[in-house]
Amino acid sequence: MASERIYHQVRGETGLTDVKIYIYDSNGNAVVSNQSCTELGNTGIYYYDWTWTTAGEYLAVFKSSTLNYQATKDIKVGVAVSEYTPSTTVTWADIKWDIGEAWNQIVHGTTSAVVNQLIGRAENDVKDVTNTTTGYTQPIRYLADAYAINHCLASLGPESGVETKLINMRDHFMDLAKTAFRRKGKDFENIVAAWSQVNY
Repeated sequence: MASERIYHQVRGETGLTDVKIYIYDSNGNAVVSNQSCTELGNTGIYYYDWTWTTAGEYLAVFKSSTLNYQATKDIKVGVAVSEYTPSTTVTWADIKWDIGEAWNQIVHGTTSAVVNQLIGRAENDVKDVTNTTTGYTQPIRYLADAYAINHCLASLGPESGVETKLINMRDHFMDLAKTAFRRKGKDFENIVAAWSQVNY
């Protein structure tokens, strides 16, 4: 058995006491039913600590009778995310520091492993333009920040009350990456053009 903390944003509403979670396995069997969630501080983000026994993919359903609210979220537990060791000095701890509470929205595996994958993506994107990662620590870090926020957006769903804040954070990190890139005399527009096609 192992434990997984499952987070969910409920329309940005704080102080709810009736947020319940139901979890179903891939065969539609209920493994958790009508369990209470706890608010993370005063954030409107609610969580449930689930002790699971079988690794796999599950569907979590969140409900609040106060709001007449229901939303779903795909979750994976015990499914390995391949570890990636960044080739630069950027680490998952740097990204955690940069994005603050958004860290708690990162899903689909151990948070540090997921973020290391996103750092790897940032390194590859920079290398595609420059043929190296040497000397590009700041652009890589800011890109990884933006990719982490985009990952959070993908996990929240359209009912979230914090989408605009996260989009602003993501765009801010992209602007910082642009500035850091241009200080190196490099054209950032190839990455920006590719980014504009991302549909989170």
